[in-house]
Amino acid sequence: MIRTVATFVAQVPAVILILTGLPWAAAAQMDQGSSFAPAGGTAVEITVVGTPLDLQRIRSVIEPRPLGGAQPRWTREANFNPLDILRTVRDPRTLVHCWVDVGDPTHVKLYFAARSGQQFLVRDVEMSGRFEEVDRESLSNVLELSITALLENEQAGLNREQAQAVLVERQENAPPRVADEPHALPQPSLPPSSNGVLERPPPGPRTPLRVNGRVFYASMVPGGGLPILHGPGLSVGLGGDDQRATVGPWISGQLQWPARYASPEVGVQVQTIAARGGLEFRLPIGAYQLAASLGGGLDLVRVSPQPGTLDSNATLTPTRWSQALVFGAAVGIRKAVGTRFLVGIAALADLVPTAVHYDVNVGGQTRPVISPRRLRPGVVVEFCVR
Repeated sequence: MIRTVATFVAQVPAVILILTGLPWAAAAQMDQGSSFAPAGGTAVEITVVGTPLDLQRIRSVIEPRPLGGAQPRWTREANFNPLDILRTVRDPRTLVHCWVDVGDPTHVKLYFAARSGQQFLVRDVEMSGRFEEVDRESLSNVLELSITALLENEQAGLNREQAQAVLVERQENAPPRVADEPHALPQPSLPPSSNGVLERPPPGPRTPLRVNGRVFYASMVPGGGLPILHGPGLSVGLGGDDQRATVGPWISGQLQWPARYASPEVGVQVQTIAARGGLEFRLPIGAYQLAASLGGGLDLVRVSPQPGTLDSNATLTPTRWSQALVFGAAVGIRKAVGTRFLVGIAALADLVPTAVHYDVNVGGQTRPVISPRRLRPGVVVEFCVR
């Protein structure tokens, strides 16, 4: 785990440079009827059956690698009948037409048709439902191998009769859609798209909220005479779809190890239990996740006055508990490790609205012994389970 965290931290500057150059504007062009063919046509046409976000994800799997000597032409459909691959009129410039049906995020269906309209391929790719690195690699391999097979040999795969038998059998064994069930709610009327074809509205989010756990170790610099405060903690939050930006609540608790301040006259030892809660914004970018949080809570501090290093005759007040209201913010980055885990690092800062100080009375005069700053920066290393 230490090697994984070290490797991840070393990659953070490069990741930040990459993020600043992401072509965000390109996503706005990915919708129904969009095409990206170069002048003179293209060898491969890929139709994604799903939402504009699905089109963006599948396109990221292939680009910028060309297929058949040119960049593929991309289109999107909201609905699809697999038997249509037997009836679609082919563009003579398109050597292979591929349909990627992502209606089930755990089971992507691929259909391929050669230019002749007589040879076909049907493929299935099992997915985790989170579209992670392993999912992208599997989908990319199946897409490229299948397209290459039809480009190099139009006689590869299934003939028309075989393809029709496979597709009909699939439809007969497929589970009924919600709209086909006897007690399904009536479907709303479909608005016409820009080209006059009725288009079904894209489905809503497929992934429900779920509980995420986090183990962390945070360090804080209070200043004012106290050493660095640090200790382990646990956090629980609600998360959503790992493939889109989400906002969710969280709560956490941290135990900071005892920290001691010693002077010739008097000393003090403090130990803190930090309770926090708030909201966290998460933005997935490939195998990484940007996270920013805002929140607040209480610091419960156990204050134990102690004798000085040179003079042990000071009259000490009893050990007591105090509390302080705290507001905090953090921003960091996490990297996926496998399908369910992430490791991350974040910068954080706590703001204490009320000044805190510990005083000593010498000769009838009171003066502060330690006075921590109100703004306290820190850093946290975390291990997350989703």
